[in-house]
Amino acid sequence: MKPSVLESKLREMEIKHGEEAFYELPDNHPDVQIVRRLAYGNEVPNKNRMDMWIERNGEELQKLSKTKNLDELSKHFKLSVDAIRSRLKKMGLKALPQPDRRRKKAKRLDWNEEETTFLIEHYQTMTASELARHFDISEKSIYIKASRLGLSKQKKLAMLDMNNKKVNVFNSIKEAAEKINVNAWSVRDACVTGKKYKNHYWEYI
Repeated sequence: MKPSVLESKLREMEIKHGEEAFYELPDNHPDVQIVRRLAYGNEVPNKNRMDMWIERNGEELQKLSKTKNLDELSKHFKLSVDAIRSRLKKMGLKALPQPDRRRKKAKRLDWNEEETTFLIEHYQTMTASELARHFDISEKSIYIKASRLGLSKQKKLAMLDMNNKKVNVFNSIKEAAEKINVNAWSVRDACVTGKKYKNHYWEYI
């Protein structure tokens, strides 16, 4: 069967950014916007699950946003930075500014053996942000080096029923797409936005 335009573009972006790294790009990234337009056109994704989350955690988020930045809120609530940002925006809130990383904009052009070994050993357990701080470079440089080494982040995710009970757990978005025949992009978007997909909710764990 000939792949759809969406599937072809999705595969193109996975190759361009790295199979798992693409799904960690922020929603305002140009390449993410291209795929979103192909997937949804002008439709607005359902945000019911986000509203439910805000009802349960909104008061705590409002309080913590005064003392924590996006990275810290992400770790506290165990949600992606994009998910926290979207919830703050919906509530009309802002987190503390992220640490100044202007000096880390330069790309890393050379890696010694010790640094390369560290990256290989910790790529699965540390976030790109944490690795960038460790090496004092940009997150983009981390993804570029990881892609050249053939590394990919296996981000676990859960499929939930309407009562928020786990129905299934997958080691990566790709695994979920292959095992139960779902669209990888739609799963990723559901994890970030909190919308329902294929009669289930999805979230990173």
